[in-house]
Amino acid sequence: MSDKRNLIERISIPILVILGILLLYSIMRASHAGHDANVYLYASQHIGTAVNIYDLNPYNKYLYSPLFAFLLKPISWNLTFGRIVWAIINSFAAARIFWLLKFRMTHLVTNNKSILSVWLILTALCSLSYITHNFNLGQINILILWMTMEAVIRVMDNKTISGSGILALGINIKIIPLLAGFYLLCKGKIKSSFFTGAIVVLSLAIPILFVGWSGNIELHKNWFNTINPSGEKYAIENDNGCHSLNALIPAFFYEFTAEKTPNTGIENTYFGYERIITKMSMKQVTTLLLISRLLAVLVLVLFILRNRKTNHPKMKMMWEIAALCLVTFLIFPHQKKYALIYILPAMAYMILYAVLVIQHWKSKQWNQKLLGIFVLMIWLYVSFTGRDIIGNYLVGLFDFYHVMGFIVLTLLVLLWIVPPEKIFKLNASQTS
Repeated sequence: MSDKRNLIERISIPILVILGILLLYSIMRASHAGHDANVYLYASQHIGTAVNIYDLNPYNKYLYSPLFAFLLKPISWNLTFGRIVWAIINSFAAARIFWLLKFRMTHLVTNNKSILSVWLILTALCSLSYITHNFNLGQINILILWMTMEAVIRVMDNKTISGSGILALGINIKIIPLLAGFYLLCKGKIKSSFFTGAIVVLSLAIPILFVGWSGNIELHKNWFNTINPSGEKYAIENDNGCHSLNALIPAFFYEFTAEKTPNTGIENTYFGYERIITKMSMKQVTTLLLISRLLAVLVLVLFILRNRKTNHPKMKMMWEIAALCLVTFLIFPHQKKYALIYILPAMAYMILYAVLVIQHWKSKQWNQKLLGIFVLMIWLYVSFTGRDIIGNYLVGLFDFYHVMGFIVLTLLVLLWIVPPEKIFKLNASQTS
């Protein structure tokens, strides 16, 4: 018992430091106006009134469920107060994500203090810009990522009710965790799938208590039209700031024009640079996009099926969660910079591999060294390509070519190359 308490104490201190920093930063940012959290809070203030929260929000488009707007009622009476509380909630969610990554992944492999310290620093640095971006905008992605990870881990730990409840709430709020439900179904968690589905249905009905049957139907129609991945608005995206498949594929295979994509800027070139490989019709591009999404889901299934009788089931679960988050980012539309927080589990996993290679560099094989160096190159790009570091021109150029979209695809390949067995073998060779 004392050993377990000492382990928890060693984990707690750095996580608490991260939490403290996040709380201070987020509260300072939340006290200012111009915050995307105003979108949710305004919707919460006006849901159940004559105002259409999906079409008439003065701050931005509201993309979330009616239930989410109702859940925010206790904090939406004042926008500044609501933003501060929202920031505090997200700070705890971010700290919990780091806790899960460290306690449920890294500590399974090593208790070496120097390795853990370097891993934590590198992981924190690579996530810093995306975490702060979420705080600056008051975005919801940190909370949704935590819900996805927490729900999957709880269900896999046979905490079916709580895990299913968290997952159902996440699906209701922003549909994206739906892929986690598919993952659990593939893992044979039938009971969890049933509970999750039942709770989702129940959560869709809860607003009836406030707006009646017809009002609830109308709200959910508006919501579905807003988030439908196959809908006209997000069929393909002409947006260099988006890096999901529905922006990545058209960028190289579709020529945007004012006639084809009205009310959007034409971004076929950037300071004379071009990117179109070959021109396809809208039908061809949407077909290619559908095939790409299906292939991404198939890749996730292959992760699940690989080494099912592993000696490291807990680490394999974290490996699969990392792949799940990458595939989620790819297949859902409108995944902008703030949504890149979804690469954090995969980056944390690959950083652990790189740190283990570097720790005993001389004894490692050349292919392990090259892979470790490549991971660190990705880490450098992810960590230090902000506008204040490399300038607007390079950021614009990298976004024009959707470099982050390709990095997400690359991380998926790297995860496949480095299954849990290789990490444990790598660490075993260092301690033997």
